[in-house]
Amino acid sequence: MKKMKIRFQIISAIILLFLQLTGCAMWKYHSWSEFQVAESGFSIQVPGKPRHFTMATSSSINKEEYDQWTVIDSRRNQQFFIILAKYDKSQSANMGDNELLDNINRPTVGFLSEATQIKAQRQVDNGYLMEEQEWQLSKRTNHARSRIYIFDGKIIELIHVYSVSDKEMEAGDHFFASLVIE
Repeated sequence: MKKMKIRFQIISAIILLFLQLTGCAMWKYHSWSEFQVAESGFSIQVPGKPRHFTMATSSSINKEEYDQWTVIDSRRNQQFFIILAKYDKSQSANMGDNELLDNINRPTVGFLSEATQIKAQRQVDNGYLMEEQEWQLSKRTNHARSRIYIFDGKIIELIHVYSVSDKEMEAGDHFFASLVIE
């Protein structure tokens, strides 16, 4: 009986060490919850309950309002934004995805309008063209990364505001990777 108890403790210690060394993404983000808006066509994981705001825009989306959800993780000095806007698909019916990203002005969160863009790149993610951007915020010491997806008459922009640390970058990576477009 004593040998079994010792073996159990050793196996438990090995498993815990393995989980610690590998980072075990599932464990790190177990407290995050899935966020989905009915009929939005996507879901994503967030570290808290998002607060909803209806925002005004002067963009070329032909919609005067867009939806924004915000999660502030004050313990880790991070913010997560989910922006959903619609555009008139009939005006862009002859455009390819790249041209659509070039020609549609999306709503911009206020602090990004004053930020300096460090880089931007386009790639296919989840089968959809996505533009990823990195920003240096001018009135803050933080950085921001955003990903913009265009699909089915909708623009989704995900924004992660963070200081520059590996743990915060990893949380942003998880936030972006958890997006599921249905």
